[in-house]
Amino acid sequence: MVWPGKGKEKAKKKKDLEELEEEVTKYKGALKFIHDTILSDAVRSREESFKFDGEGWHLSAYDRSTDGTKALVRVLVDQLVKQIDSANWWAHDYFVLEKEHDNLVFQTQGGDVEAIQRHRTKRAGAKEIARDRIKDLENRLGQAYIEIASYEAEKDRLLTRNSVLQGEHDRDMQLFADDCEKRRIAMQRSHDQEKQALEPRIKRRVLDEYASERKATEDRHIGEMKKLRTKYDIEMDSLKAELAIIGTRHEGEIARLREDHKGKKAELKQQLANEISQHESEVRDMEQQHSSTIQQMDQAREVELQRKQQDHEAKIRTMTQEQESARSQWIQTESRLIRDHNSQMKTLRKEHEDAVDHILKEHKAECRTMNDQIAKMKKDHAAELLLRKSEFDEEKVELLQQHADEKKQIEKDRDAYSAALLERDKARDKVTGDKFEELKDVEIKAKYQELKDAVEKLARLDWRSDQAQPLRRLFPAQSDTLMRQILQDSIWVVLHKHIFCSPFRILGEEGQRLETQWNKEYGKDSAFDNGSYIWPKPEVETERWRYTPVHRAILRETCIFPMTKTTKVVTDCVTRSSTVKECRSALRKPASQWDPRAKLKKDFADALEKLKTELAETLSEVTDKSDKQAVKEVTMKATNMWLEFGMQRFRLLVVVQDSKFESIEDRVRRSQEDVLELVLVPGLKSFGNSKGQDLQAEETIGDFRGDVIKIKGPPRRG
Repeated sequence: MVWPGKGKEKAKKKKDLEELEEEVTKYKGALKFIHDTILSDAVRSREESFKFDGEGWHLSAYDRSTDGTKALVRVLVDQLVKQIDSANWWAHDYFVLEKEHDNLVFQTQGGDVEAIQRHRTKRAGAKEIARDRIKDLENRLGQAYIEIASYEAEKDRLLTRNSVLQGEHDRDMQLFADDCEKRRIAMQRSHDQEKQALEPRIKRRVLDEYASERKATEDRHIGEMKKLRTKYDIEMDSLKAELAIIGTRHEGEIARLREDHKGKKAELKQQLANEISQHESEVRDMEQQHSSTIQQMDQAREVELQRKQQDHEAKIRTMTQEQESARSQWIQTESRLIRDHNSQMKTLRKEHEDAVDHILKEHKAECRTMNDQIAKMKKDHAAELLLRKSEFDEEKVELLQQHADEKKQIEKDRDAYSAALLERDKARDKVTGDKFEELKDVEIKAKYQELKDAVEKLARLDWRSDQAQPLRRLFPAQSDTLMRQILQDSIWVVLHKHIFCSPFRILGEEGQRLETQWNKEYGKDSAFDNGSYIWPKPEVETERWRYTPVHRAILRETCIFPMTKTTKVVTDCVTRSSTVKECRSALRKPASQWDPRAKLKKDFADALEKLKTELAETLSEVTDKSDKQAVKEVTMKATNMWLEFGMQRFRLLVVVQDSKFESIEDRVRRSQEDVLELVLVPGLKSFGNSKGQDLQAEETIGDFRGDVIKIKGPPRRG
């Protein structure tokens, strides 16, 4: 929430801050002006007349501050002193040289007086010029001394002015710091309020950004993994295709070599067959020729025949040897071809194996590289995730600490606010004459003890024999106690249903409207759900709505008119703004039929009568004795006690959970079958202290922590 006028105050403070910053800037500008004008002019004027030694005199070597200005003045003075010393030495040297020159001229010119006089006249003119120059130099040095003295005076004045400005600056800065501290406290208070409103959104935004970044990182990781897998599959397909091409090429080469080998082998076989056929043909021709020759030349040419026979045998041997040689050559050729083929096969197989091994090594290396990349990416991702988690945990711890600090501050503000509200209520009560009836713990315990005793007294009624018989049969030793305990539980459940479930239930229809309005204004808290009504969370405003009167003045002004439309509007207004205190006060005073309080009294009477009727009907289930006086006593004690409890600034609760049993007969039946829980005395709790503060603190009043027993039925047979 932004307080009214906060924006104007913030703008005014911002404007004051800008004005103070402008004054500081002016002060700095003054120092800079002194450095850039007075000292710079002094350096430039001296630079035209003298030659400074070294490079340290340059303006850029000195800061534009008080210390820099002092250092520059000291350098100027040192340089001027050096120039003066140099001039004095130069004048002395000139006088000595002049004497030596006169002696030299007198010796060289042989005593020529006129020549010496002319030379002296000439030297006198030069000497006069030198004197003028020396005098001018002395004047300029004197002027320099005067200027240095003026610079010293100006320096002292500037230092004095600087100390004055420094004192004013310190005072201004102190005032400025005090004002800034006040504004900081105000801004801190505003910041805390804005931070309380912004914290849930910032937390949600941080969580959303963390989730989106984590999702983006995971998506990016999945995308990179998909790319790597796709690249791996493409390279594997290319390697498989290359292997298939190499295998196909190898098989084709082997088939070609086999075909060549078969062709050469068939060619050699055909050549051998042709030679054998030719040889056989020649043998047949020669045999025929020999036969004819033998026939023609029987005896005459026997010697010739023998010779030819020998030649023939020799030729046969030669041809046989040639055949054997050709066959041996063919066998050698065949062996060589087989060896060459095997060697080529082995070479191709070795090359193929080497290629496959090389490809597999490259593939394994790429797989290792990819696995290393994947492991590195996983490691980087885990490190980044751990870093993000660490940052998130640190931020979470910081936010939790801030939340705890802000919570403490809010609790302090809430206590202060509740104290202020209570003081205002007390002041209003003093003005209106209303007296707040504060109950001490002793009084609360006493009233609740009276109600407890009245309930126990009412629960001691004798049961009818037909209702008591089952319990006496099942629990012969404790039947009387159990009957009393069942009646106690039934009475407390009825009282809780009609009175204790909410601060307004006893007021009938008017109370139901107040219950609805209370929930509408301040919501529901499931921690205070008793089965019949859900109370709002205990807060200062919530409880003040319950016990603080609002529109009493309107009621006094308009309730005297007849029952018209205007009166109805006023009645609705009173209905929405009535409290337990007003209702209790209205119930005690007489009211005419025209008084809006008449309806409240009628609703209360109807609710009270309904409570008595249900309580009497509950008792009539098991007993014939109707103790109307005892029923009325219990009803009125419970009603008056609860109305007084409802006017307290802190919250009081009678803790009874909504019962699951509609009648006493249901309780008796349950005791015969299973475990039965019975409320003998409900718990009595308070939230907050007597001043209406610290409403989150839960405390049990006295020893009324709630007395609940469990009755276990007899074991079942068979």
